[in-house]
Amino acid sequence: MVADRTLLCLFGGSFDPVHLGHIAMMRYLLHVHDALELIIIPAAQSPLKQTSTSFQNRLSMLELALESLPHTRIDTREGTRPSPSYTIDTLQEYRQEYPQQRLAWVMGDDAIEHLPHWKSWSLFPNLVHALILKRSGINTPLPGFQQAQSISELLQKDAGLFLELSNPFFDCASSTLRAWLAARDPRARAFLPDAVYTYMQDHHLYQGVSHPL
Repeated sequence: MVADRTLLCLFGGSFDPVHLGHIAMMRYLLHVHDALELIIIPAAQSPLKQTSTSFQNRLSMLELALESLPHTRIDTREGTRPSPSYTIDTLQEYRQEYPQQRLAWVMGDDAIEHLPHWKSWSLFPNLVHALILKRSGINTPLPGFQQAQSISELLQKDAGLFLELSNPFFDCASSTLRAWLAARDPRARAFLPDAVYTYMQDHHLYQGVSHPL
């Protein structure tokens, strides 16, 4: 049996903007298992999304939002990578940099249906495990991965397992927040960390223009 070790969880996304739903997810993941470290990877430009805000502004808001979150760090590698940014490139780099480490890729179950459009997604099970945050309440198989029942199982195998986790936090979409902020809808304020909201106001972000997801 392989000795217990830290599970590095790779949580990527546009974070445009980062909001309290993201923070709740991160806190939940950190409480799932003691041997877990969370790495937040903001995308420079997702091939499947139109990221409306500069990488530096999104990074600055992330840094403000995560100041008090332990066992969490931000990886900025995608900000220096030529556009477009592909998840497979990041996963392959991590596997090369941490050949003996257990790695898990974090995603919501609503993203599974889009996997066929991701570059080289069939290679993911060879590189990492997957942590699926359930949103729909429907059991959705993850192609190429075998289902696990606990974090401990992920720590005993190099890659290729997926674990479903419940979603006890409130749901909040960045696209909805951008639309609310552009319309100066007061509902947006309740979903944003104080420091992030202040940064938006100081830098005049999301004002007057609603961008697509």
